[in-house]
Amino acid sequence: MKKFQSKPYLKLLCLGLLCAGLARAQDVTDQAVAASPVPVATELPQADTKPVAAGIMKKVQGTVLVRGLDAAAPRAVTSGDAWFAGERLVTKADSAASLTLRDGSELVLAANTAVALPKFEYDTTTQEGNILLDFLGGQLRILSGLIAKNKSENMRIKTATALVGVRGTDFILEAPLSNDD
Repeated sequence: MKKFQSKPYLKLLCLGLLCAGLARAQDVTDQAVAASPVPVATELPQADTKPVAAGIMKKVQGTVLVRGLDAAAPRAVTSGDAWFAGERLVTKADSAASLTLRDGSELVLAANTAVALPKFEYDTTTQEGNILLDFLGGQLRILSGLIAKNKSENMRIKTATALVGVRGTDFILEAPLSNDD
């Protein structure tokens, strides 16, 4: 039996034919796509992006309502419900609530308290962000989280008479609640 010996020029010739065939196949595919009556997507479709919750209700007692900025009817919340930027949280008489924001900040609302969250941004990777709370009245205890720890000027609380910059980690706000809430 005679052993087959390959010749180097045959290898190059085969490789060249293979590359030419692949290039021709790509040309045919490109032409077919161009002539196709079916539109071809040039970008990947965007996934439906739902807003990310700013915080989660930890404990809810009595009647606690959340009202969105769209002036829709308020909805009752229970433990485990999400709180989103742009929403207002209101506790009624004989009610209380506590929640934890994504950066670890904790808010405790006493009875007859209202607070809004106009702005909440938080990057879990860099642990940086911004919080703007609008304290509308009642009694509110705040234990600041990573945003204030990393850059204290990025956590602000707006009241009827002042804009409070957070410099500490645990503080209480108390003010009369307006009749609107």
